[in-house]
Amino acid sequence: MPDSDRRVLAGVLALSAVALLARVVALGARVTHWDESRVGYWILRYAATGEYTYHAGLGGPFLVHANRLVFDLVGASDASLRVVVALVGGLLPLTAWLFRERLRPAETVSLAAVLALNPLLLYYSRFARPTVLLAAFAFAAFAFFVRARETGARRHAYAGVLALAFAFATTRVVLVYVLAWGLAAVLALDPFLLRARVRGESRAEALVARLDAVHRGLRSWGADVAGGAALFLAVLGLAYAPRPDLWRALGDPARLPELVRATGHLIRTSLDTRAWEHSHSYVEFLRGDLSALAAGAAVVCALGVAGFLVDRYGEGGPRPLVSFAGYWTIVALVVLPIVPSVQVPWTMAHVVVALALPAAVGAGRLVALGASALRDGDRVSGAVAGVVALCVVGWVVASGASAAFVHPQSGPLVEYGQPSGDLDAPLADAETAIAANDGGPDVLYYGEHFHATTTPSDAPGDSFYEPKHWLWRMPLPWYFERMGANATSTTSPSALDGETPPVVVTLAENYGEVNSRLDGYHASAYRLTQTDTATVFFVRNETA
Repeated sequence: MPDSDRRVLAGVLALSAVALLARVVALGARVTHWDESRVGYWILRYAATGEYTYHAGLGGPFLVHANRLVFDLVGASDASLRVVVALVGGLLPLTAWLFRERLRPAETVSLAAVLALNPLLLYYSRFARPTVLLAAFAFAAFAFFVRARETGARRHAYAGVLALAFAFATTRVVLVYVLAWGLAAVLALDPFLLRARVRGESRAEALVARLDAVHRGLRSWGADVAGGAALFLAVLGLAYAPRPDLWRALGDPARLPELVRATGHLIRTSLDTRAWEHSHSYVEFLRGDLSALAAGAAVVCALGVAGFLVDRYGEGGPRPLVSFAGYWTIVALVVLPIVPSVQVPWTMAHVVVALALPAAVGAGRLVALGASALRDGDRVSGAVAGVVALCVVGWVVASGASAAFVHPQSGPLVEYGQPSGDLDAPLADAETAIAANDGGPDVLYYGEHFHATTTPSDAPGDSFYEPKHWLWRMPLPWYFERMGANATSTTSPSALDGETPPVVVTLAENYGEVNSRLDGYHASAYRLTQTDTATVFFVRNETA
């Protein structure tokens, strides 16, 4: 391996180590978001019952199965709930090494730096949602396919298929990648057709020749295409197959046809885009997405635009890889505001990974300008380039540290369902009281807001977001389920008389009514959402 490659590899490995460290330190410090706690609750039920059937409200099955294994190994906690996403996000910078033949050394290291240090990717890599999993698996699949095309090595192609199958097992948003890649491939033909015109060839002839070359290339990979398709379907089938039906079918082959039908139905359900048919304002959601990019990826956006333009109009350009990534970014940014039912900043992680390649070119160009100035003895230009680079890195590191560690429960990257403040003290008191409870319910939810007409279930139902659903108590069911607590709810004040459970949870507006009826309890207040849902925990003193 040449010395230049060794230096690049060392830089990529070092940045990945930094990325892993930044993602696992104090991983359980932040209270779980509603989405995290909902997924965590049903993984606990899956672990307890062995039953799992895909439901879109939990995302794809990858995180569920992976966390089931993690919970079995190390137990359930806020940190273990997030560790799978943290590890995948931390290893993502390693994919930069796969582009070393298509990127210059400084660009390859810069790509690893973008994937390791970007504040938006960092924050959501510490978050138990499938967003970063999808972004990482899809980007890795793309990187492996590029490497397979570059080297002809079949192992890279199969690794790409495996990563793509994992991506399809995370969330239906993977279809945005399929659409973006398809359109980007068409748009990336523009430079090729332009060069053909300069050579005096017609665009039609050039396009036919290009398609014929692609066909010949795929034909030489015929057996591997079939093998890759089989691998893809096998992984997807294992991921989506309902449990314990899968294990029963493996023991009784007569059950296999029914298992295949059920699994196929679940896969089709997971890819049903009718769930994206919302009535929200596209412009409003796009504005929110741009705000999230400005808050968590301003540097990547600036470097990405600069890198795309420099590569397109600079000497030797445009490179197909950079053009493809630029068009991929544009399509993703245009399509993503359609997808969610509520405005959420985490969807912009999909834009950041696409923009990372042009941004790496922009950063590499900045490094090259500084190095060239120093070689030419131009200390002023070299100093300016150094100061700019230092400011860029400093802003990224400071923003990432602020979002992930200093203010992880407030700020522009935080969505409404994130509780604010520290819930450790009331939960610790509640756990002590619940452990000492001799019998009967452990937790009583009081008042209209927390009273539910549904009961906790072993698997998610279709009435996920209906009023009076017990999930409106999130994130508390995740924590109380870990304690083994039995919960009930009421709107009747008389239920507070006599034998009351050791823990009573109610909105702050009911404090006076509840406090006057409870004797020997102490109270603490907390906000279960970002800006409201002020809640009071009453915990019995004798057992606290």
